[in-house]
Amino acid sequence: QSGMKTLTIPETVTKISPYAFNNCNQLHTLTYPIQPIETTPDIFTGCTSMNKIIINGNGAMQDYKTKEQPWNAVKNQILSIEITEGITVIGTYAFEETTNLKTIEWTKVEEIKEGAFISSGIVELNLTTSMTTIESKAFSNCVNLEIVNYPTSITKSTNDIFNGCDKFVTLNIIGKGNMEEYSKDNQPWNYAKTKITTVTIGSEVEKIGNYSFQGLSKIETITI
Repeated sequence: QSGMKTLTIPETVTKISPYAFNNCNQLHTLTYPIQPIETTPDIFTGCTSMNKIIINGNGAMQDYKTKEQPWNAVKNQILSIEITEGITVIGTYAFEETTNLKTIEWTKVEEIKEGAFISSGIVELNLTTSMTTIESKAFSNCVNLEIVNYPTSITKSTNDIFNGCDKFVTLNIIGKGNMEEYSKDNQPWNYAKTKITTVTIGSEVEKIGNYSFQGLSKIETITI
């Protein structure tokens, strides 16, 4: 046990032993570096107050296997995730099952890898114009997700990004220039086509891509 409230893991750390921070029940904010650290998914077991993760560094986060993140033991407590400016890639399954997640802050992220936020609790997703790539099932089964702000800068994606997002009803296209060209049933929001009711196209979007909104059977409002 410890009375510390914030914890910053320095970039020089290469290994953290099992249960290293067990029952640090006043710890609420973790700052964690992007470089690989040899560790286990139980190091924060019993940290009942932890609700914020800050990922710090420059470049790409490491990839994780499902349920093997360092914060696995507390992931259903996490309310806020902050990705600092130097980070360009969010690793596989990094924040899966953060079921109570409310906010994600990021500025320079370019790529979100497979399953990174699968089954998270996010309600409104604000993707940014720095992003170019979103991999398979990145936001699948986000059962509370209602609003997605999706930039034209994303040119590499798959049609299962939002699988299982049954409350996804509002899609806002943001950014400048042309939307990506899609083939039939290959839009990132393909799963939600029978759920989306509102689409807004930002004022600086110049071209709507092929098949962008094909099959939106419940659409009520389109604003251009």
